[in-house]
Amino acid sequence: SNNKSTQLLIIAINDMLGNYNSTITWERACYYRQGNDANLAALLEDMRAGNVGAVMVMDANPVYSLGEAFTSALENVALTIDFSERKTETTALVNYVCPTHHFLESWDDAMPKDGVLASVQPTISPLFDTRPWQEVILSLAGDNTSYYDFMRASWTADVLGTQSKYVGFEALWNNAV
Repeated sequence: SNNKSTQLLIIAINDMLGNYNSTITWERACYYRQGNDANLAALLEDMRAGNVGAVMVMDANPVYSLGEAFTSALENVALTIDFSERKTETTALVNYVCPTHHFLESWDDAMPKDGVLASVQPTISPLFDTRPWQEVILSLAGDNTSYYDFMRASWTADVLGTQSKYVGFEALWNNAV
C-alpha cells in the first residue's frame, strides 16, 4: 500500500509481534510491487498533453483500475497496444491487441529479490494462436529470436559466470528449470 497510515500500522503490528530480524529481514532488496504513484501521475499528465507517442500495456487493465484518468489520457496517444490473454476494458480501447500466451503457456524469468533468480517454464502447450509478448517486442526491435532462445542466451551471458556451483550452461539451466 502507498497509504502512509496503512504502512505505519503494519510496521507497528510487525514490531509488536517481534517479526523484524526474524520473519522479516532486510538482507536482500525486494523487487516486486515497484509501483510509483508519482511516475504514474507524470505519465498520465504527459499522455494528456500529447507528449507520449505510444503506450504498450502488458499484464494490466488500466482502463478498469484507473478509470477516466487513464481513458481520457489514452485518447491523446497515437499508438496504443495491449498485450493480453483475454478481452478487457483496455483491449476495447487500444489500436492493437496482441493476444499473448497465458502464464501457464510461457517461458519467463525474474529476480524477485536481490540475488534470487527464478525461471518459469510452460506447463501446457499454447491452446490458441498466441505469441509471447516478449517475442513481439523482440520482433519490433528487429530480432526474430524465440523468447526461449533469447532467455537462454541471456542466462548464458548474465548468470552462468556469476555462480560456481554448476559447470557449464546446460547443468545450470537444467537445475533452474
